[in-house]
Amino acid sequence: MLHRRDFLVSMSAAATAAQTSGQSAIPRTESYPAPDRELMVPVSGGRVYVRVNGSIDGPRLPLLLIHGGPGGTHASLINSLALSDERAVILYDQLDTGKSDHPNNPANWTVSRFRDEVEAIRIAVGARR
Repeated sequence: MLHRRDFLVSMSAAATAAQTSGQSAIPRTESYPAPDRELMVPVSGGRVYVRVNGSIDGPRLPLLLIHGGPGGTHASLINSLALSDERAVILYDQLDTGKSDHPNNPANWTVSRFRDEVEAIRIAVGARR
């Protein structure tokens, strides 16, 4: 079982090692398992790409990870799939990033719209909370 602290330390160490070696800190996604489920979720302003690994209705709460803002993608969080054997891991690309729609409308870039985006994803994948 991978503990949260061990996971965070390994992510930090990998990013540091990649920076000092001149390599990208983002892992290659083709070496990770395929999503158990992929969907495009309608949100205000477009649709967002969502991937789920693991069981949404398992005994532990699902983990929904957000890549941290415009310009990032779910690929930077792909190492978190190591946790999908104990809980569902939900990764997504915010609107205007990655595999999501790219309307490029600054009116979409608000905290309340991003919050609503997370709620739409929770409902679409069937997570209770």
